[in-house]
Amino acid sequence: FFSCETHSKYANLKNEASVLNLHLQSARKSVNATIELKEKLVILNKHNNTLRRIIKANAMDLDLLLKKQAEDDQTLLFASEVANQEKVILLNIEATEKDLVQSGVVKESSLV
Repeated sequence: FFSCETHSKYANLKNEASVLNLHLQSARKSVNATIELKEKLVILNKHNNTLRRIIKANAMDLDLLLKKQAEDDQTLLFASEVANQEKVILLNIEATEKDLVQSGVVKESSLV
């Protein structure tokens, strides 16, 4: 009962509906992919925050280690200076003892 023109229009509308349906399916896939990407980005952001905290803690640990190393270096330097001063004092004591022995003030056997 449809005329050829009506039938043709109906066929065109059906084709357009089919094309629109394909576009809609494609759009749904894009939306779903976007949602999945957003969920993955949220997870990645959480991992990044965790890594950032770990790196910050490691940096603080490294800073403390470097400070401790600097303190240890200062301690070693101080100990070295003290040892050098002790050597100088011992040399002075030996020289003084030698002078005392040579001048006859003390006998060499009385020196400890």
